[in-house]
Amino acid sequence: LEFVQVLKELALQGKTIVFSTHHLPLAFKMADQIVLLDGEEEAVVGSADTVIANPKMKEFLRSEKIKIVDGNLILDI
Repeated sequence: LEFVQVLKELALQGKTIVFSTHHLPLAFKMADQIVLLDGEEEAVVGSADTVIANPKMKEFLRSEKIKIVDGNLILDI
């Protein structure tokens, strides 16, 4: 949690933060822009709402049961 707080404080100072994670819920909750990579290719880029609405995202996760509720990524599996 300390790491997340430091990132939030830096963002409030106007700093650009780039980090890589496999934890999709954290990325969707914290990021202004998200880039999902599929192998070496860019699969989906944009805000959380844009990414979640992109048909490639459903293909990427291989699920039709994904959505964002109150800023949280929900996987109904």
